[in-house]
Amino acid sequence: MTDAAKSLWQLLWEYDPNGLVVFNAAMEILVINPAFLQIFSLEQDSIIGKNLKELFDNTNDFQQLIRGSEERMVKEAYHPEYGCYVQKVLFPVRDENVYACIVVDQTESWKKEQEYRQIQSEAVMRLNELTTKQMRAAQKIASLLGETTAETKVNVLKLQHLLEGD
Repeated sequence: MTDAAKSLWQLLWEYDPNGLVVFNAAMEILVINPAFLQIFSLEQDSIIGKNLKELFDNTNDFQQLIRGSEERMVKEAYHPEYGCYVQKVLFPVRDENVYACIVVDQTESWKKEQEYRQIQSEAVMRLNELTTKQMRAAQKIASLLGETTAETKVNVLKLQHLLEGD
């Protein structure tokens, strides 16, 4: 690879908006890019050499990749410890005997989806309340109509008896 190509790859590594992390079979972090640090609100000095278990509550996806049960995995996960929702693409780099993970930050779209679901839930709740109120009103109206119809029938029958009695 030429120096220009290496320089371009270095620039891509630095400017890629997706988080990139390379780790070994012991799950020790070997390399990360700035986007990874930004997504998880971490600092470079404190990360290199750390075990992924120290950073994440759940490392099942990483362990599954290392065990070799899948060649490439795409997983989505919410990381409450960092307040972010991400899509992870995990794959082995066989030539180097390391593993890589590309992290796509989907927090904003996930939050919008959560807000939409909340609005949707509230709309359904309000619609149910409105339907219940309308049903009560209809029942009251039917009750009143029933009462007035019964009173009318009684009075008509009385009038009919009076008229027939004459």
